[in-house]
Amino acid sequence: MENNMPNQLHMDMDVLPNPYFDPASPNGETWGRLRVHIVTENEDILLLDKEWNLDEPIEWFVSHRSDLCHELPPRFEGIQAPTPAESIARYLDRCWATGAELEGQALEVWMDEFREPIRLYRERHALSRAMKGSGVPTITIGCNHGMGEISLSPDEEDLGSKQPWTLRHTGDWSYSFHMWDFWDRFYKDAKTYLREWLQSSTDPPTQNTARRLLLLLSRSVDETSCCNSEEL
Repeated sequence: MENNMPNQLHMDMDVLPNPYFDPASPNGETWGRLRVHIVTENEDILLLDKEWNLDEPIEWFVSHRSDLCHELPPRFEGIQAPTPAESIARYLDRCWATGAELEGQALEVWMDEFREPIRLYRERHALSRAMKGSGVPTITIGCNHGMGEISLSPDEEDLGSKQPWTLRHTGDWSYSFHMWDFWDRFYKDAKTYLREWLQSSTDPPTQNTARRLLLLLSRSVDETSCCNSEEL
């Protein structure tokens, strides 16, 4: 971990004109700019700056709230759990690497016992799954060592990307954060963003999308704790 302080994870959302707007499309999109950053005791660190259809990540976060708030990384027989200094992203890479030299029946067993649990975990915890097709790398969000964590262990495709998806693209990074504090802020910011879209848009499908997501946010589960941490 780079930091053991109770940092704050922010996801700022700003409304932008949709450059791909099609008035004939029945699917409304709430286009905007997403800035993911960590606020520590001493600095504000930008991790991601991306323009995209933000109703996708908003719905993904709400749908996977319980997973993000409580689910631990998968454990495997014969593989050590994440060490105190190891991020979720690095741990998953370590688990994934166990299949690199396998073949035949051993590879088939590995695919069932290792690959599938890792794939399913990433579906619920990787920001790239919340913004499919955006080119966002596998930034992982979840619970680790009793705190919320956001981390990245970039692969060769990420490192070779020319897209300005992150300012910390040259290697691994990991930050702990206050998970419950994040959710409280995320719901408020998402509602503000969607209300602005609802007020500014004259496109009925887009207005319907904003209304649907506002209703979804209003039905949020009242979590009493996250990551099973006494600090929270």
